[in-house]
Amino acid sequence: MYLREVKKGNLFGDMAASLMLATFYGVEMQSALGWSVERRYRELTKTQMMIDEGLSRMILAENPQGMPLGMIVCTNTDSTEIQRIEAIIVAEAFRAKGIGRKLLQAAKGNKEFHAFATPKSLSWYKRNGFKVIGKHEEGTTEVTTAENVGDYKFKIRAPMPTEIDDFMVDMLKKVDQYNET
Repeated sequence: MYLREVKKGNLFGDMAASLMLATFYGVEMQSALGWSVERRYRELTKTQMMIDEGLSRMILAENPQGMPLGMIVCTNTDSTEIQRIEAIIVAEAFRAKGIGRKLLQAAKGNKEFHAFATPKSLSWYKRNGFKVIGKHEEGTTEVTTAENVGDYKFKIRAPMPTEIDDFMVDMLKKVDQYNET
């Protein structure tokens, strides 16, 4: 297994990175939290912009042939001690093999983590040293590796929706409807 960081400005055209982002936002968040097509698309495009502008970091785990196995996306904050995990996923066939832990180690640097765990992922976070801070209204649990998270800020970039985005959301809704039948 290899780990590689997707560099600022290099996201678009990186098929492995695009596949992992689509899997996380397109499939995992619908399954875990019931996110609507609009929410999944909005979060996907926001994350793409954040990575492409260097506000968030993406690290991919790949096999020797370049097949993506997992990813982590972390956003820098104004805190010198905290970074926020936006997304972490390991492809289902490769779970329970230490890939998620290796992604955490690669992303950690000298900062602690703050995240929102889905019900399905909470036990994994706990096994990897995260402490529960509290429950969130959308069904997530706030977790951290820090002694004290405190208040921090981070920049968010989100693209302005266009007619193309509306078209894409409509197409994704049709895919969801097709998959339900």
